[in-house]
Amino acid sequence: MTSFNNPNSPTGFTPIKQGRGGGVIRPNNYSDYSIAGAYGTNIFRGDLVVPTGTGTNLAIVASGDNLSIGPFKGCNFVDSSSQTQFKPYWPASQAVLTGSVVEASVFDDPDTLFDCQVSGTAGLVSTNIGNTCNINTSVAGNTTTGNSGEQADQGTLSSSSTTQQLQVQALRALSNNAYGQYARAAVSIYLHYRNAAVTAF
Repeated sequence: MTSFNNPNSPTGFTPIKQGRGGGVIRPNNYSDYSIAGAYGTNIFRGDLVVPTGTGTNLAIVASGDNLSIGPFKGCNFVDSSSQTQFKPYWPASQAVLTGSVVEASVFDDPDTLFDCQVSGTAGLVSTNIGNTCNINTSVAGNTTTGNSGEQADQGTLSSSSTTQQLQVQALRALSNNAYGQYARAAVSIYLHYRNAAVTAF
């Protein structure tokens, strides 16, 4: 008899429900931000982002002891040819029409739970529930689908660290999901921009 294997399909961080007893996420449960024209890094749907401190401009978040405000949803902008573009990801160094603003959407509620894949051969085990961890950015995003490749980093799972980006809340209750390699977890953002002692933009 063959054993069950979780599918390997990282897609970044997808909102699933409110963490404090709330229901599922509504399609419009996000906030509007901006991206500086010609910002030089791809931002994929599901990538964690953070305000730069310049207006409401966003930047991609690196793995480690770094704040984030939530996962990127998508953007629209007017390109340098005056054509309006709607994209699930921000293409690095995209030129926009002079004077125009890039509209970007982010799921930024600190109480939101997100679906994500856990990296590493060991994946997720039951004793990891409640652990914190950082994000794993080793898998590139997909420019065809626009989806992120970010994951929860299995190698940083810790029962004691308070300086990591995520907290594992549960194994996702899905028919194609189990503990082990490529498991999908429900996580919250542990180092959230809105919960930190920082100046609001």
